[in-house]
Amino acid sequence: MYNITINDSIKTLGLITFRISKDANDNLIREGYLKTHLYIEEITSLECSRFRLEGIDVYSESFGSTDIFNLYQFTFELYDIKEVYEDLSKEELIKLYNKELE
Repeated sequence: MYNITINDSIKTLGLITFRISKDANDNLIREGYLKTHLYIEEITSLECSRFRLEGIDVYSESFGSTDIFNLYQFTFELYDIKEVYEDLSKEELIKLYNKELE
């Protein structure tokens, strides 16, 4: 779990992932997932240390009886990548990887 900010004001722990792809007509598809224990009525932006997403439109919410986390699936309009890990040494990469496993 990572520190994330929802709607520029709600600070919590959660996971965000997104992807950008093209459909058969070369239109961009921007979609992502948010996993958090909070129930959020409306999500307009998401931010973590690596990126920021804006113009979010949630199209699916999933809840489980044995899971405390809620899963939100969404599309988005804008994204900004803040941190890039291209020039890491092997030792730095292993350190970051191990941190993610904690």
